[in-house]
Amino acid sequence: MPAVLAIRPSGGMARPAVPFPTSDPRSTRVAVTKGPLMLPMIHSRSRWLLPGIAALLVGCGGEDSVIGPDEFHPIGGSYTGGLEGTSSDGEFSGAIFFTLSQSQGSLTGTYYVTGDLYHNSGGKYFWGSDGTVEGSIAPGPRPDVSLTVTPDTCPDQSWTYAGSYDAGRSQISISADVLVRFTCVSLPMSHSTVLTRD
Repeated sequence: MPAVLAIRPSGGMARPAVPFPTSDPRSTRVAVTKGPLMLPMIHSRSRWLLPGIAALLVGCGGEDSVIGPDEFHPIGGSYTGGLEGTSSDGEFSGAIFFTLSQSQGSLTGTYYVTGDLYHNSGGKYFWGSDGTVEGSIAPGPRPDVSLTVTPDTCPDQSWTYAGSYDAGRSQISISADVLVRFTCVSLPMSHSTVLTRD
């Protein structure tokens, strides 16, 4: 039953309040009579809900909301991602691991790739490499990332992963166009991964 309110007009007796029917239990509506005029009054919990919703929306900005255009996201750490690739010779399926250290916009570290190459001829070959990483991250809230990897066994060969960093998910999305094996055999292959921080 909604609450009621009666107001006594000056020089007269209080008139009975007339409740407004409502199917919304969150609101209380009361008709206040003053002479012939009916004035609806609405009291709702929304006056307390709205500030809370606004605060929640502001908070959802996450890390992006506190990184200025000249600042760098702190992305140092260990990352893992499934690695898929295709070429005219076949398909690659495996994983890649990065350990990154950061100084402002500069990145260094190590990497490791492991997986299987399924050749169009029907053969299956183990494919892997490990080595060092040099790269960079751009300033700002949604930065581009570049990671150049060089196998320890093939220092004269390298390839670059290009992509971006997602602060809300702590993920780096990258792709490249070549893979290098432990034996220094290079394979032109478009491959990509989403690296998630461990």
